[in-house]
Amino acid sequence: GGGEAKVLEILRSWDGDGAAESAGMAVYQVMLLTTMRAALEPLLGDELYADFLGAPNNPLAVMAGHTGRYTTWLVQLVESPGRFERLGHEKTLSEVMQKGLSDATGYLVERLGPKPERWNWGRLHRLKFQHALGINPWLGRFLNGPMIPVGGDTDTVFQTAVVPHHAFSQAWCPSWRQVVDMAAPGAGRTVLPTGQSGHPASPNYLDQFPLWSTGKLRTHPTEFPRNLKLRP
Repeated sequence: GGGEAKVLEILRSWDGDGAAESAGMAVYQVMLLTTMRAALEPLLGDELYADFLGAPNNPLAVMAGHTGRYTTWLVQLVESPGRFERLGHEKTLSEVMQKGLSDATGYLVERLGPKPERWNWGRLHRLKFQHALGINPWLGRFLNGPMIPVGGDTDTVFQTAVVPHHAFSQAWCPSWRQVVDMAAPGAGRTVLPTGQSGHPASPNYLDQFPLWSTGKLRTHPTEFPRNLKLRP
């Protein structure tokens, strides 16, 4: 249909950028999951399929340790049709891909509306830093960071993992970014998303969050031992 054609058009013209504003990233991420579901859920069933995508066994955990590894598996499957045939699926790979496209179109329209110009990754992929006591709704209003749209995914440099069983609404990320120039240690830069203090009453609570969320860093000179010899 027209919706599926538009989804394909967005995907074909995508430059591969995973920014929060990217429509191509939104389409790519949704199609990864809808195609995965079409390929594996009929073979594994609901529970094992969720396990494969990284659903945790521990109710306090957001995800299991292997979350995000399905991307490589699916890419290899598409590039090696013979591997798909060995799964014993009742549908062909082409039929599975078509269902993935159809389901992705329906999902995008349902979640983001019928206008493709309003589709972007950040409307699906959102992140919030929560204080340990922020699970309480009343305390969370004062202690938690804001919910923001974020780019990236498990496979990008700006790593903000997709959590499939939470429909993109939660993510994890490495909390510390550091850039060190070994030839000029004094020019080092870092950023810590939640700020220097974990105490909500501190002026440094969440104070680096605006920098982190926009991909910026702050000066952080690095000292090396005077007797350290760096190999060329």
